[in-house]
Amino acid sequence: MPEYSNPDNLLQRTILNNAEWCGIICATHGAPGSVQQNIWRSPGPVPPYYPDLVTLSSSIDTNAVVDAMRGLPLLKSLKDSFNSLELEAHGFHKLFEAQWVNYADETETTIDFKIADTSEKLQAWEKAWGNDKQDRIFKDSLLQHPEIKFVYHEDYGKIISGGIIHTSHGVAGLSNFFCRDNSRQYRSALVAFAQALPVVGYESGDALQEAVAIGGKKMGPLSVWVKV
Repeated sequence: MPEYSNPDNLLQRTILNNAEWCGIICATHGAPGSVQQNIWRSPGPVPPYYPDLVTLSSSIDTNAVVDAMRGLPLLKSLKDSFNSLELEAHGFHKLFEAQWVNYADETETTIDFKIADTSEKLQAWEKAWGNDKQDRIFKDSLLQHPEIKFVYHEDYGKIISGGIIHTSHGVAGLSNFFCRDNSRQYRSALVAFAQALPVVGYESGDALQEAVAIGGKKMGPLSVWVKV
């Protein structure tokens, strides 16, 4: 991922961290992406839940994105990192809106998280997260990336909560959080676990309210569009 202007801007670093994470995942599925004119894009096919294209600058307009899509015949979805595009006329539907979040929590906790470091534990993590299909999204090769951590909490040998922490651009990107119950307590503990760097990510709906309740700050809107 190339350097961009204003690298000290936390929102910009959050967006770059998130796009880099998408790129790493897509590369493990044989669809590595590249950046051109502040747009990250992958030729596809990308794995489920991941976009084919991500905007990296607020200066990107709808016409620039439409131009970038012309070389992506497999494109099915994109992430509008600033919720600034108008794509209905181009065959897209806005799937959801969310907020970039700077998490913060100073609550002391006794909940301990561990890091999945074997293929067996990563498979157990993915199943607990919600993917019980044979086709895995998170490949074993991700365990070789020191900047990526699949973290989890166990109760009597069973994973009941977890998430992914990806560190780059001076932030710790938190994603794929899950919890069986008491999600506010476990989300707070996971943020505390990752807090050597600013902990960032994006949330919507009840999860956004929960993130704000534990001290998170909204940084700006984003949206995800899908091809109709």
